[in-house]
Amino acid sequence: MADPVTATRDELLAFSEYAWGRTRERLDGLTDDEYLWEPVANCWSLRPRDAGTWRVDIVSPPPDPAPFTTIAWRLAHLIQCYGQRRNAVMLSVDDAEDDVPWLVRRSGAASEAIDALETAHERWTQVTAQLDDVSLAAEIGPVGGPYEKESRAAFVLHMIDEFIHHAAEVATLRDLYAGTTTPAEPPATVTDAAALGHWHRVIELVDAGAPVDVGDTTALHYAAGAGDADVVRLLLERGADKTVRDPQFGATPAEWATYFGHPDVATLLAP
Repeated sequence: MADPVTATRDELLAFSEYAWGRTRERLDGLTDDEYLWEPVANCWSLRPRDAGTWRVDIVSPPPDPAPFTTIAWRLAHLIQCYGQRRNAVMLSVDDAEDDVPWLVRRSGAASEAIDALETAHERWTQVTAQLDDVSLAAEIGPVGGPYEKESRAAFVLHMIDEFIHHAAEVATLRDLYAGTTTPAEPPATVTDAAALGHWHRVIELVDAGAPVDVGDTTALHYAAGAGDADVVRLLLERGADKTVRDPQFGATPAEWATYFGHPDVATLLAP
């Protein structure tokens, strides 16, 4: 049974750790080129300066609209969010340490930023672990400025939201980098196209005479799960086997259609 004095705190810490785990996993394999990649002109990033240091592009107040930011810039901001002394101040936690350095780096290496982010995350965990449910329910107080009447729990949730949405931006940039620098060939089989939901490509391949039953989970399964009655009819017309059971769920295309809420398509696939 959870300790009633720390039940809410423990839930918040578990939520924060879950978000951190996703973030850290998405940073695996980050290269220096990807870290500093500028997908558009005039990005904010991390750039070399004199004396062998690198510095984050920033100005206050920021331009409107703010510049597009690189992975390097976003990671610097995440380090700031996790590792700033402001967190302890807002939560009235005893923490005299300075901010984890985020504005200046020794190099343009992705590994250095990831190490700093891990240190900043540890700092956040140490700060929030000092709370209990009574302190979380208390108001932030005058140090919070316009948010002084908000609870400290609300501040913790706000920070977790910051962690999640900035990490999502990094993840999106990683996906964009992968898709831009290594363009994928269009799917070559009907099943591969269906698995991606590229129904126009499914139709192209079927019309070109490609086999409709490839693999244990077939294009008919995917079309049924998507509820695309037109593609289901086309595949059936070209001889697709509606009795095949996929290896993961042991289900027929009709059962996929039923499970994903497409009874009209399930009727088309009935024995």
